[in-house]
Amino acid sequence: MSITHQDGNWAEHGATARCWSPWAVTALVIVLVWAAQIHLLPVGGYHFYDEFHTLDRSSAFATHDDWLVVHSMQEESFRKPPLQYWITAGLLETGLNELVALRLPSLIFSLGCLLAVALLAVAVLPWNAWAAPGAVLLFASSGMYWEHALSAMLDSGAVFFSTLALAATLLALERPRWWYVAAAAIVLGALQKAPIGLVMAGLFLAFLPLDRRPDRLRLRDLSANRHFRIALWIALVGTLAWPLFQSLAYSGAAVEEFIGKQMLQRFTPTDKAAEIRSAQDLYRLLIGGEPLLRLAGIAALIWLPWRLDRPELRPLPALLGLYALALLLAGGHVTPRYSLIFLPILVVALSTVLVTLARRGWPGMVAAAAIAVTAGGPVKTAADLDLSLSANNHQQTEALSRLGGQLDPEEALVLCLFDGPDRIIPALASHLAANGRPFHRITGGARSIREHLAAAASTGPMRGLCSASDLDRISPYLDGLEIVESLPDYLIWTAKSLH
Repeated sequence: MSITHQDGNWAEHGATARCWSPWAVTALVIVLVWAAQIHLLPVGGYHFYDEFHTLDRSSAFATHDDWLVVHSMQEESFRKPPLQYWITAGLLETGLNELVALRLPSLIFSLGCLLAVALLAVAVLPWNAWAAPGAVLLFASSGMYWEHALSAMLDSGAVFFSTLALAATLLALERPRWWYVAAAAIVLGALQKAPIGLVMAGLFLAFLPLDRRPDRLRLRDLSANRHFRIALWIALVGTLAWPLFQSLAYSGAAVEEFIGKQMLQRFTPTDKAAEIRSAQDLYRLLIGGEPLLRLAGIAALIWLPWRLDRPELRPLPALLGLYALALLLAGGHVTPRYSLIFLPILVVALSTVLVTLARRGWPGMVAAAAIAVTAGGPVKTAADLDLSLSANNHQQTEALSRLGGQLDPEEALVLCLFDGPDRIIPALASHLAANGRPFHRITGGARSIREHLAAAASTGPMRGLCSASDLDRISPYLDGLEIVESLPDYLIWTAKSLH
């Protein structure tokens, strides 16, 4: 048996579509679930390594008095766009607590994620809104989602804008004015992290020929629509505006860095058979430690177009299949958190299938709620999310703050960054100790150590931070070495020159 949205069945399900109950339940679920996590905003400390990059880049706008270029490690950087850094920097300027200022944009974007998931559910199953609250509950049961919502990472915003762009694209197939919503989401997403929404919406449209019905919407018919053409230009121009401005104003390499290295190069297929990832690697990258939620969602997504008798939804499982293939072959670094982009699609598919299995929609929503609870529940504690500040991060913060207070303008800052459990976090050092100036990072073997130290010594005396063992590695190259202060795990030192 299939559930179709066409002809008489639209009328059959019209009462459900007009019923206020699922909308009220959806709104209530979103408010309660999101509000239940707000108290965790100032709890603990930084959890992910890349959060320190957000701290460094956001604070650098005021340090350099330049809001038109992102600085990373006190140097111009074109790796990431500025939107979330701008928001965080503005919050820091108000005097808001640092941790709160860095997490608040992600938490606000996470509220947008819940709304976008509900909208995507409506776009997939427009005649039965009970899929929306079930999808929201399933999405909120993801620990990975809340870990990033309560962090300084960029992933919450990326999920919000890409999901909104995809939901608006589905809705625009029937109501063309939604193309403008899709375009706005694509542009804002490109300014926040990357044009993921453009890629997802574009691939969805490219896969539309998978719908083989004779009366299907063809791409040439789509391109004839005025709203689509205008929205397409908005999306393309808006996506390219920031990297093109950076190329003209700062560096011709900005477009290559932002689009080429950060996106295309990362997923360019490897040409070495030994580098192709295994099935176990793929499982880890796709499932992200959430097997019940993700595996059930994948199964539902594969069945979804046939269950609903909506061939135009076949691009959705095709998107996931293409992403899985890209992960297997990617020549660059990829992580499980990238799969958050697909989590809204998986939970919407699962909720939709559950809702259509019952004659009335609400039992399916109850079933989705039961799975959400089994998967961990939509409300998380600080212990669930491991928000506590690590002892080493606390020690580094103390040591780097003291180092920054001692650094004289004529001294070159030197940091030991050899591998190890106590390795200094460069972005944290940039924020706390660099005083707005580039600094020297010592890594690698003897030749690299000498080259880095020679560059530092060329401008005058040096002041640095190393662990005791790392300082032993570089001390033979230093003339006039003096231990200024001994701190837990680290030593602050000065040297006059190079041997």
